[in-house]
Order: sequence, then structure tokens, then C-alpha cells
Amino acid sequence: MTDYLTQLPAELFITICELVYEAKQGPYLAFVSRAFVPVARRLAFRKVTVTQYDHLQALCEVIMASMPVAECIEELNLDMSESRQDAGVPRTAILTSAFRRLTNLYKLGVTSSPRLAKLAVSPAPKSLPSLSALDINDPLDGWANPFDPRNLRHLDNYPLLDNLSLDVDRAADSLGRYRPDPERDPWFGDFEWVGLSGPLSDNPAVSDLLACFGMICQLSLHDESPSDTATLPAVLDQVPEPDYVFVLSLRQTASDPAPLVRALRPYERLEAIEFRRGTWSNAMLPMLQALPSLEDLFFFTGSGLSTDDLRRMMSGATRLEHLKRIYVNVLWWDDDDDVFHGWSSTFSLNGVMALLAVADEAGVQLEGTAIEVARDEQEHLKTCATCRARAGRHG
Repeated sequence: MTDYLTQLPAELFITICELVYEAKQGPYLAFVSRAFVPVARRLAFRKVTVTQYDHLQALCEVIMASMPVAECIEELNLDMSESRQDAGVPRTAILTSAFRRLTNLYKLGVTSSPRLAKLAVSPAPKSLPSLSALDINDPLDGWANPFDPRNLRHLDNYPLLDNLSLDVDRAADSLGRYRPDPERDPWFGDFEWVGLSGPLSDNPAVSDLLACFGMICQLSLHDESPSDTATLPAVLDQVPEPDYVFVLSLRQTASDPAPLVRALRPYERLEAIEFRRGTWSNAMLPMLQALPSLEDLFFFTGSGLSTDDLRRMMSGATRLEHLKRIYVNVLWWDDDDDVFHGWSSTFSLNGVMALLAVADEAGVQLEGTAIEVARDEQEHLKTCATCRARAGRHG
């Protein structure tokens, strides 16, 4: 019998497959018609998340048995944070063989598995030839200092890698002795994104690691070293070619943001800055005014933002002329209280509501949870006012 499905236009055929997959019926596509198999396979294996070591073993077996499946996998997330203790499966040889068959994988994430993380940052030749983004979230136990550039010397086996995130959940006092390498090998070249999180300050390995990069376009520095004074300025001073950094994300444990003003001055081409815990001060406004390309600002919980700060960014003598968007996410939801927390005397709901008109006049787009709550409250008040007006007319 003729398979009329193959006669459909390609766009319609793919749309049908995507709709079935989104309805959680993707595994049954192949039982309907052979014509669905290639598209169904791609949808099922394009993004894969593994949370158990035995499941990873099974995935490796499928990859080794079916090259079409291997070619479909584009994103792989190995999250072992809820898994039992690593029993050593799959074996390193099997994982290495499977990685060599993942020719189209461009993004790999590893969480809470030192063995898998070390394999990912020390790849064998010809492993994951298309990988461009590597995200490691692990304490990397067994390495005296995970930021030692020599631990990452084989990253050049990924010829297309230009996006590296290294989140090391280790206490500063757990780091062993670091002996600098005078040759600072390896040399990574230019990167689109580099993210470092963990005990960064007073860690000479971090400065040596940063020196291994050429130009970094987007940089995230989240220092978890306990301190009462600012720690990020010393780290920012070690970044090569700061005037080529376009996006910057900052976090430190100390509530001492003022020293950051000086440290940020060399970053003259910034287009976006993300302020997290301990990094915002209104003393930065004059410095931000001097950034000709600054368009986006992001503020998160612990940044110390006030509604007066937001107003000054959008109006008056301190207005940031080229600013297009401000993202504000300083609230958090409490299921027990059924309410948002994070409001304060300097950052109130009424204060944010008053800023909505200021932003419209300035042509600045306000986004984030706090903004959404303020808009919802504004609409609620308008509805109540309309209802009262109608009730008055009919009273």
C-alpha cells in the first residue's frame, strides 16, 4: 500500500511530527509509519538528559549500536546530582568510544560527577568534534586546584569550543598547593563565553587560567570566597583584553561594591552587565554613563538595587543615554506564605509601579518578576477603579 505520508510537503510533515512529539506521543510516531522514523528519532534524541549511571550505560550502548541515533544528539546533559554513588559505569573506554560517535553534539553539561567532569575537560583526541559549549558544575574532587590550567590542557582537542563554564563548589580552604606553570600552557585562544564560579580570589591558579585565553567576549565571574571586603576587583584586573569584553556577570560574597567602580573602568565596550549579590552601588552611575555601548542591565537577588537607582538610570542628570532594557529579578516566591519576598523600604511595589511611566517616557524596556507583579497590580487597581466608577453611576 502506498504510504501517502511521504507525499506530504516537507514543512507539513515535520510540523505533524513536532506537534505529536510536543503532545508526549513522540515514541509512537515510528509505529504509525516508517516515514516518521528519521524525524521522530531526531526529535527524541536531539536533547538528552541522563540522571543515572546505568541509564548512561544504556545510552552508550544505543549510540554504539546506531550511528543514526548518535548523529541526532545535539545537546547532552549528564546531571548526577540525585544519583547514587558512582559505581564506575560506563567505563572510560566505552564513554570515549561513544563520545567519538557524537559527531553533531555541540553542547555538553556535567553536574555532580567528578569522574565524568574530568573526562569532559580532558577529552581524548577526536572526541565530540562539534562541541562548542561545555558546562561543568562539580567540585572536581581529587584535583588540588580545579582552576589549574594544566587540568584543562586537553581542551584544545575540541576544535570548535568557544563556550566554557566552570562552576566549582569547593571551599577555599579545600584547595591544595598550587605551583604556577611559567609557560602557562595551554593557550585557548578567543572564546565567546567564559564563566568561572567558586573560590576565585586569592587563588593564583585563576589568574593563570584567565591568562590562557585570548579575547573573551562574554565573561561571568562569581566569586564564592568568604570575605568582608570586595574580592572581584583583583580578579577583574587579571582578565586579558578587558576592552573586548561585551557582557559581564558579577557576584561576590562581600557587600562591598564600591571598589568595583575602579575595576570596571577598563571594560569600555560593555553592552550588558549583570549585577548579582554584593556587586551593585549607585556610585557606579557616572561610570556607566561613560560606557557608549551599554544597552542592557540585569539585577538579581542580593544586588542591593533600589527604585531610586532605577529612576536615576532612566531620568535626570544621571540618565544612561543608550540604555534599552533593565531586567529586575530581585524577588523570590515563598510557597508557604504564598507571597513574594524581597520588597523593602527602598524597593517597594508602589515604587516600582511609579517607574513604569518613567520607563515608557524614556523608551526603556523593563522586564523581570518585580516588573510583572507591578504591572499586574496596576491593572488590578485600574479594574477596581472602573468598577467603583460604574457602581457610582448606578448607585
